[in-house]
Amino acid sequence: MKKLIALLFLLPLPALAQQTCPPTGTIAVDAALLCWTNATQDVNGNPLPATGPFALTQTRVQRAVVGSTASCAFTVIAETLNVTPDVTQMFFQNLPVGKHCFRARHISRDSADVELFSDWTATVSKVTTSPVPPPAKPRPLTITIH
Repeated sequence: MKKLIALLFLLPLPALAQQTCPPTGTIAVDAALLCWTNATQDVNGNPLPATGPFALTQTRVQRAVVGSTASCAFTVIAETLNVTPDVTQMFFQNLPVGKHCFRARHISRDSADVELFSDWTATVSKVTTSPVPPPAKPRPLTITIH
């Protein structure tokens, strides 16, 4: 299926603000906003119907967490979410510190109700940091021996 476009906005938004794609503010350091455009055609260029066989039934979004300098690999999936075709964005908040990799694919069903999967989108990623700085290290230690 063509034209599934995933964008990851890395700008810092208040976590409770209504999110729009593209964002109008900043995205928190521990958050990510994914936006995409649903496919309107199949891989052969034929229009997708709005309902019935071959219509989009859902978009599957996966998130993996890897080392901060590692390339994105989806060998261990942290999260898989399926959303209906009317959803074209996802806002992730309170992500743990690390590199988060995201990808998406469309799912439809044929006339025999068998699921059909698009290829995965290109992977997008964001390295998250703690929104609250850690405490300072302890003062130099001393040992008193009596």
